[in-house]
Amino acid sequence: MSELNKDLKNIALGWAEKIVQDMYAATHDPSYKIDGDTLQLYKELTEWGWFDMCPFKNTKGEEITIIMLAIRKYGKLKWQKGHPPKKKPSKWEIVTGKAPKK
Repeated sequence: MSELNKDLKNIALGWAEKIVQDMYAATHDPSYKIDGDTLQLYKELTEWGWFDMCPFKNTKGEEITIIMLAIRKYGKLKWQKGHPPKKKPSKWEIVTGKAPKK
């Protein structure tokens, strides 16, 4: 396995662990607030009934949730590495169709 894939997997795993810790804290502490990606993922997983199948009470349920989220994030990160954003053309390039002279 290449170093790039290991790095991406570590990033994805760290991200997933943080998300699951935040979700766990929010379900057990009413004063803890989640937002952004965490809230969106929590709503998605609740709609799918994920927490009924893999509750946080069970350590295995937490591990499975972390692995599932890490796999999802790893796929996105790998795709982004393979498809870097394209440079947007300047207004000059749009009007004339060619790059400005230097």
